[in-house]
Amino acid sequence: MSLLGYDDSPLCELADPPLSVLSIDVHEHGVLLLGRVVLDVLAGAPPRVHARPAFRILRRGSTGPAPATLPHR
Repeated sequence: MSLLGYDDSPLCELADPPLSVLSIDVHEHGVLLLGRVVLDVLAGAPPRVHARPAFRILRRGSTGPAPATLPHR
């Protein structure tokens, strides 16, 4: 089983195994989504759905391919 967290924290690297995460730039997220919505409202237009901020997956030890064989019990 693989495990992926959301956003990044220094604690993710300290986990055993280190936690892979989906990392999003919070500042960019605020500018793209909230800032543009405010500009729409100030212009007298209804808020539109805007582009989502870029993200990246930081692969660490908590994700990987499934094992080729299952261990015997």
